Amino acid sequence: MIRKIVVFLVCGALLILKSYIYAYHRFPKHDTLSVKEHGGTNSYSPVMELHKSLVDIPSVSYNETHVSRFLQLYLSTRGYTIDLIGDHTRQNVYAYKGAREDAKVLLTSNVDHVTSGTPYNVIDGAIYGSGALDAKSCIAAQVTALEELLRDRKVAYNEVALLFVVGGEVFGSGGMTEVNKMVKPWKTIIFGKPSDLNLVSRHCGVVIIGLEGENQVLIDMMQAFKTSIISGTVNVTFTNNQKATVEVRFLGDEENVASEVAGVLTRFRDVIFTYQSYPPQDFSCEVPGFESTVSSLSSDSPHLHGDFVRYLYGPGNMSLANAPDEHITVTDLLAAVEGYKKLVLFAIA
Repeated sequence: MIRKIVVFLVCGALLILKSYIYAYHRFPKHDTLSVKEHGGTNSYSPVMELHKSLVDIPSVSYNETHVSRFLQLYLSTRGYTIDLIGDHTRQNVYAYKGAREDAKVLLTSNVDHVTSGTPYNVIDGAIYGSGALDAKSCIAAQVTALEELLRDRKVAYNEVALLFVVGGEVFGSGGMTEVNKMVKPWKTIIFGKPSDLNLVSRHCGVVIIGLEGENQVLIDMMQAFKTSIISGTVNVTFTNNQKATVEVRFLGDEENVASEVAGVLTRFRDVIFTYQSYPPQDFSCEVPGFESTVSSLSSDSPHLHGDFVRYLYGPGNMSLANAPDEHITVTDLLAAVEGYKKLVLFAIA
């Protein structure tokens, strides 16, 4: 009798073990990202999980649909109401709890990036990938910061909202231009862009000139821009199909840059051109515990109309934004979560 019981128990245990083995291979466990592997102390990091998911989804400007849908699903399953703003092919994600007009603080960044093709990879404590720094590190840190504040009951459930927009790298096209049509209840907006974990006091103004003409004329013209513009930094892009783009970033007087640009344009009359610009942007930066800096990057702030207190903050070296080796360190990504939490608490105090 005892032998039968033992045999029965052993057979039962083997069947259970077999089912676990089958389940393990049929439905493999999701690999969680460990901070400890990269020099930290925690065994699991929600911000790294979210960051990886975002970087794994390509979202070059004008092709942001999939990452917007991911954020919609991710946030809705965490109890946020989601409003999709803009054209159905390029949707901005506004996430909030409570009523739409309750939130007084907004965390926001852009979902698009300039280049694509670099896959997610972690090397020696640094996370590489297209958009890994600008600005998916900011999105992941902002979402995680708000989730932790809500979990710890440091903020009321309806005090803070999230807004993630398309077109941040292309003059707010389809992004903040659409958001301006909605009621904007916020008193404080915290923009996310790489800033070496400092608060930005001012970022560059930008002039963008689109050019169309004979290839050799465009080559000569771009050289003229490089030698004639002294009030800003010039970057040129030539596509070799009778089109080119000139970008001038500046921190001083926009009129000086406009005058220098006009001087070049008048010398090449057989070229069709377009002209877009906005001046340098100033931000609040007097928050205890933060240092301030001036940024060579731009943000969505010029395209969002309204009287708000504006902060600009984010992890990572701004010089690496959109670079071939774009990356963010794990240390900076984790620190940004704490930084955004401090800014939110300061804003609602």
